[in-house]
Amino acid sequence: MLNKTISFLLKLLKKEESSSRQKLEYNQVMKIAKQIHSENPEALNDLIKLLARPYQSITMKSVLTELDQNSIKTIDSKELFFDQFEKIPYLNQSLFDLKEKCNYSKPLKLKTDVILPWPWNQYRIINCLSNIGIDRPAGNWKQDDNHKIEYWLPFGIGFVHGGNHSITNGIINGTGVIKKYDTYDISKIYKFIYCDGEYYRIKKDNTIFQKVNNLEFACIFEIGRLMLKSNKTLDDE
Repeated sequence: MLNKTISFLLKLLKKEESSSRQKLEYNQVMKIAKQIHSENPEALNDLIKLLARPYQSITMKSVLTELDQNSIKTIDSKELFFDQFEKIPYLNQSLFDLKEKCNYSKPLKLKTDVILPWPWNQYRIINCLSNIGIDRPAGNWKQDDNHKIEYWLPFGIGFVHGGNHSITNGIINGTGVIKKYDTYDISKIYKFIYCDGEYYRIKKDNTIFQKVNNLEFACIFEIGRLMLKSNKTLDDE
């Protein structure tokens, strides 16, 4: 019994230490984000890319290392931020209800914009990579009807809903432009939800809405709030 109690307390302590470190890291990133915002708001786009690139790389690589391809996760709002279908209690609306489709249609460059594919089939990724330079030169990547992206403002993150493997190929080779996609502005959610680094909380009463699953994207969520303050949602490149 004593050993079980000690084991439980050690696990609890480790969890608290991890939580404390996460909060410190979150505060540090947001401190830097606020400084960048005060000096050059447009540079927040580059900070978002810096935060998102490691995750993009990990998810693209997972198709090579994951033994069970069925366990590869879909990249969606629940994985990165929080479940967009969960209702905000007093509002009885969700992020899905609040996000608004808009006409933003700047061409997205696979080389530079934050697009998050999740390739899941080893045969398809082998085929995509092997055919480059044979019948499909790297510089000739073109969007087709299979390439479907949902792009979220204000922070500029693209969720891939089709064409994961070929889009991965375009990102790897630094070529390709997405001209047709759906854009949604989620700015209304900031009136009701904020993040403290550990949880997404309801602004009205500070109660917990959902737990933070990804620290970097929790930071990106709040950087989006800074972007709104300066009316700078994306760069003009």
